[in-house]
Amino acid sequence: MHPIQHKDPTHGSLWPVRIPLALPVLLALSAGWLVACAKKVSPGAVEQANSATSAAPSPGRASDAPRAQSRASKSAADTGNAAVLGPCTPTSCNYENQACCESEPDRTERACVPKSAMPDPRGGSQRCYPMREQDWMGIECLSSAQCPTGLRCCNAGFEPGITVCSAECQDREACVPDGSATCHPGSHCKPTPDTRSGGSCVVASPGVECGQRRCSGNAPACRYNRKTGRSKCLALNSDGSWPDDPAWPPSDDLLLLECASPKDCPGERCCIGGPLAMSLCTGSCTTGIDVCDTVEDCPAFVGPPVGCESDPEGPAFLKYCRYRSHTPGGLPP
Repeated sequence: MHPIQHKDPTHGSLWPVRIPLALPVLLALSAGWLVACAKKVSPGAVEQANSATSAAPSPGRASDAPRAQSRASKSAADTGNAAVLGPCTPTSCNYENQACCESEPDRTERACVPKSAMPDPRGGSQRCYPMREQDWMGIECLSSAQCPTGLRCCNAGFEPGITVCSAECQDREACVPDGSATCHPGSHCKPTPDTRSGGSCVVASPGVECGQRRCSGNAPACRYNRKTGRSKCLALNSDGSWPDDPAWPPSDDLLLLECASPKDCPGERCCIGGPLAMSLCTGSCTTGIDVCDTVEDCPAFVGPPVGCESDPEGPAFLKYCRYRSHTPGGLPP
């Protein structure tokens, strides 16, 4: 995608709008974005290899107990914070007042710890509480009802995946399918078996502007060619990936849009990025660019936003947040 160009206030040269991250952070986040895009563009193209160390148990998933949100564990882990064998599962602890932590690096042991020991009420840490600070968080919650007031229960990470209480989710809010309604307004719980809670909160009524039309209902996503203006509304695959279409081959002019405005993502952000220009609703734009209607939609990021503009090469209905460089090249000092 042709980047929006901006003046470098130090040298007066043009620089493209991209998230101004330091190189190590950029490389780590880019890897996460590429994995997410690969899952959505070409489902089934990559199969998981059989583990050579199959003796180690795989991380617990919600399929172990899909309606475990309100049930306390009967395992030995419930009797204290002593470690027992196996990764965290939805029934390992009483998640109303406990969190489940896992040993590193193999996550083959777990222990329940009291949430009263949560070190930061804003949450979001992927490490366990101080009494087991050498361990990783496994499951801190199954839904936002099990987090302190004002925080969300967030699915985080690709593999093995964890859930944490946080003020802002990087990916999706976690939930329990067929459980009580705990998702933020404008969303509902969709089964996602590869997550610890078994569900993720997604937009209840998805839709997006798509050139001269708006996509919604049974075809809520948009393919748009910004060079020709050609557009098509379509339904995504059941796993959220984009179906193949020979009439729409990948190119620099192709946009794959699930949102084109913050209004398309109630309670979340509309982000765009990736090897193909792809937008989606997510908790925060850690690996992409915020889509906006006005500059008021743009969060501060290494300085305040300075504009909300469409790409000079179009389309006009899609605008991005613009930030001013603080140092040459746009990288933070």
